[in-house]
Amino acid sequence: MMNTTTLDHDEDVCQFKMAGIRKWPDIDCWKKLLESEWLPMVIVPMEFRTHHEDDLSATRTFGYDAEGRQCYYAHRFAISSLYSDDDDLYYESPAYRERVESWRLTDGRWLVYRLTDKGGCSSSDGFALADCCPL
Repeated sequence: MMNTTTLDHDEDVCQFKMAGIRKWPDIDCWKKLLESEWLPMVIVPMEFRTHHEDDLSATRTFGYDAEGRQCYYAHRFAISSLYSDDDDLYYESPAYRERVESWRLTDGRWLVYRLTDKGGCSSSDGFALADCCPL
């Protein structure tokens, strides 16, 4: 399923228009993770395309600048496993989760944020610079 979102930059809060159905998908506003010193170096996305895979608990979002070039990318996904509570009852719980957000900088590089969770043991790779978008 794909939705297209256009960003209204005149609003103070992150309000997104998404085909009259919902606001921005389940991730935070595109710039929420950015520290203030990075904001002047980031290309501002004007349009978003979001792909949801409900069966896989996955979402991918692509952001595009005013010229239609990709300048933002984000994904989240979770892989679940069955666990036993030692009483022959089984439950499903995330075994691995990943969140990635990336922004194209004015110099052409990408600022990438990555957070992983392996069965309750969170580890953050944090921020890194890359030569290309981490698709």
